[in-house]
Amino acid sequence: MAVYTCTGYNDHYMYLNQGQQTIPNGLGMGGQHDYFGLWVDVDFGRGHSKAKPTCTTYNSPQLSAQEDFRFEKMEVWAVGDTSRPQPAKSGKSILDVDPEAQALLEISGRSRHSEGLRQVPDQE
Repeated sequence: MAVYTCTGYNDHYMYLNQGQQTIPNGLGMGGQHDYFGLWVDVDFGRGHSKAKPTCTTYNSPQLSAQEDFRFEKMEVWAVGDTSRPQPAKSGKSILDVDPEAQALLEISGRSRHSEGLRQVPDQE
């Protein structure tokens, strides 16, 4: 196991994109488009590490045996304090807040299953 800290050469720490047609879709760390220190394709199971001789962002070597690789499983670690779930700020349903959403539901012939089963929170 090794730790690679940023070099200060650039700020290409992390790249994440999904659902675009003109730019790469996936998760990249360090380097730049098509030359990430570590790239995981949006299709999952494919990636690359094109850090030759080293990744400019982290000064890490190529992190895989071959530049392009395939994988079936990935283990991800988090470092730092665990986040605590935040309680909901309001007990209101979106249908309580947005009368248009309620009208659309009624127009489409759908019913509010929770109607009469809960108390509607007081207006704030």
